[in-house]
Amino acid sequence: MGLQWLLPMMHPDSMKDTALVESILQMFERKNPAIQEAQVNALLNRPDAREVAGQVQCPALLLTGEQDAWSPPSVHAEMAAAIPDSMLVVVPACGHMSMMEQPLAVTEAMRAWLQASAAGFPSRGQTAPRATGR
Repeated sequence: MGLQWLLPMMHPDSMKDTALVESILQMFERKNPAIQEAQVNALLNRPDAREVAGQVQCPALLLTGEQDAWSPPSVHAEMAAAIPDSMLVVVPACGHMSMMEQPLAVTEAMRAWLQASAAGFPSRGQTAPRATGR
């Protein structure tokens, strides 16, 4: 079941990384059914926060994988446009499991966001340079 769940979640190249896939499957296995149920219910029943995105009063990093089918770049771009002092990063060759699929790119993006945040964001919904690295 875990492998079937991962297919739409991860970039196809990441699915070829057997150590990565096994690590994620082991992460799933460490959770009991009650935790899995609570997580699924939280995802399915969470409120749409787009209406309040403009009320965010702190710098925000919105990061997504380029091939994230669960929370696609288009949704992140919409949120970034609504949140003042936000930065959007789309990680190439990456699905939903960005920190596991592309840890160096995520680290690079977080570092750039922290630097931009410290310097003051020049514009609303800024788009960062494409993240790179694995």
